[in-house]
Formats: sequence, C-alpha cells, structure tokens
Amino acid sequence: MDEHKRDAVLNKLFRKTEPSPVLPVLRVPTPSREYKRANKPPKPPRPPGTGFMFAVARFIFGLGGLPFYEKHLTTLFYGPRSQGKSLHQAKTVYEILKRLDALYRFYPTLPQAIVVSNQKFNAKIEEQYLNKRLFYWESIQQLKFCPRPDCWKTECEPPKGKKGERKKIEHRLHDGYVIIDDAATIIPADGWQDLPRWFRKLWAQAGHNGIHCIANIQDPVGCDINFRRYVDLCFKFQKVMGNRRPEAAKPPVNTIWGIYTSREIPAEELWIHGDKSEQEIQQERFEREEYESAAREAGKKVFRSAVNTWKRRFHLIRRKDTEIYDTLQNVPEYMPNSLEHIELKCVDPNCEHVNIRHRVI
Repeated sequence: MDEHKRDAVLNKLFRKTEPSPVLPVLRVPTPSREYKRANKPPKPPRPPGTGFMFAVARFIFGLGGLPFYEKHLTTLFYGPRSQGKSLHQAKTVYEILKRLDALYRFYPTLPQAIVVSNQKFNAKIEEQYLNKRLFYWESIQQLKFCPRPDCWKTECEPPKGKKGERKKIEHRLHDGYVIIDDAATIIPADGWQDLPRWFRKLWAQAGHNGIHCIANIQDPVGCDINFRRYVDLCFKFQKVMGNRRPEAAKPPVNTIWGIYTSREIPAEELWIHGDKSEQEIQQERFEREEYESAAREAGKKVFRSAVNTWKRRFHLIRRKDTEIYDTLQNVPEYMPNSLEHIELKCVDPNCEHVNIRHRVI
C-alpha cells in the first residue's frame, strides 16, 4: 500500500493522534469515536418509574397553591405579649427552609434564595442551614449588602498591577426572606427619619429585588407608619389556653401544650379602621349584610370598600415547636442617629477639591 494512502486510512480510523510520552517522534493513535461508544461502561440501572415519578412530583409541586409569604412581599404578625407570634414566625421560617429544599430539588439549576433573620434557631437547624441558606443579622447595617459568599451577582474590581488581587464589589441584598423579630425595637414609630435611605429603598423596591419580609410586633401602631404602608397582609394572634411561660425564677414547665389562633386581616383594613375585636367585626358584618339587602330591595347600587374576615385558624403549641428557636433571645435595641460618611467630588476630573461631610441618617 502506498505510504500516503496508509496515512489517510489511519487518520480516518483514529481521527487524531497524540505524541507518545516515551518516544515523542512516534505518534500513538487514539481510539475512534465508534470504539469509545462500543466500549463505554454501562450506566447503573435506575429503579423502574423513577424518571416518570420525578416528573409527576415536579408537576404537582408546580400546581400547588402558593403560601402567603410567596403571594405577599411583606407580612406582619401582631398581638399582645406571649400570644404565639414569635412561635408561629419560627415555624413559618422553618417551613420556608424546607420548601426551598424541595424547590431546588426540582429546579437545581436556579439561583437559590436565602433567609436573613434576627431570630436565632436551634443547633440542628443551624448545622443544616447556617451560612448556607440561613444568615443572621443584628444591626440593620447587615441588611445593606448580600451575605452570600459566592453570589451569582458578584462583580470584581479590575486588578491593580499584574499580580494584584481582584477585590469583590459588595451589592445590595436580593432574592431572599428578611425575618424581623420584634419590629418595634428595629423600626420604632418615632425613628423613621433616622433610618438610612437605602433601608427605606429596601422595602420600597422589594419586588424589584425579590425581597419578602415577615415581621412581628405587639402593637401595629408601635411600628413606623412608613413601614406599615408597605405591609400587604396581617395576622392577629391570640392565645386560647396553654401552659404558663417558663421563667428562671419559677419551677420548670414539664408539659408544654397550648392552643392559639390566627386571624387574617387585609393590611388596608387594619390601617384605615384600626385593630378591632372579634365581636366588633362580626357585628359590622351583620350590619353590612342588612344594609346591603335593604339597598338592593330599594334598587340602589351597593359598593363594598373592604372585607375583614372574622374567621380564625387554630394552631397547637407543642414542645418540638418551642425548641425550633431561642425563646429567651434578647433582640438588640434600636440605635438612632448614626452618621454616614459622604465625599463630594468636583465633576471636573482635573480638580482635586473634595468636600467631606457627615450627616445623621
């Protein structure tokens, strides 16, 4: 066979060649694509119906109704002291963490949301989620930037010099759930003017950044009105029965049990008419129905401004629920009148004048 024909046949069979590590002059042929496909190791067999059941489960998960913390950007829990607000908030946060696990199991390629909370949880939850999907905060300054160590929105500054390291540029908090325990100590009614502008923008543009918030407070009036205007849904909590609150100076509580209720209230109804009792809401409901029926009989058009539901949901208090979070946690108090460092530079790039000032935020 001619030498050129032989080389052409070898190139066709083996596609490409690699140099031999022992003899660089000698070209060692690599196996062809057909040879690799024929000798490929078989995949381990999957249980029958695995792919189909996974597809069905993903379809059912997509059809499932969204919980309230997904439908609304800001939710407020309120009620008197020791009525189950913080307990229900801790249970809700645990549900959010488990729901995110299920969500990213079905959609593993999606960027993952996080939970930023000032409510501390038990060691089991911290071991599983802390600094991975759960992050703690104590000062509102920690809500300014994204706490993810490796975020998909992270950008770096250009390197300084040939061997200079690229410094990461901090970016705003986004795509997560902000949990505020005892909002009156964080956003008091008389301290909104002292809060920084970026903190106000965090709630004003919560939908742009994918921020959902769940906060609890004893009295809605104790929270600043500017934050309350961003609230979309409210729940009022009331304890029906149960054991007393454990205290260090009293005998320990052996059996933890109880029942508490939650009543869903539209935010605009609460801010317009204020907090009302169950009897007042039910009486207004009866009076409204009588007025509407009389107006229809008279041929008048009926307008309904808002509907405040008086139906309640009952919840149980169990020991495993109280062990989810730290029931004796001390939330840091409000710190007003912090100073912001601002440097104002001239628009002329050749000018060296810089005006440095500090203002109260």
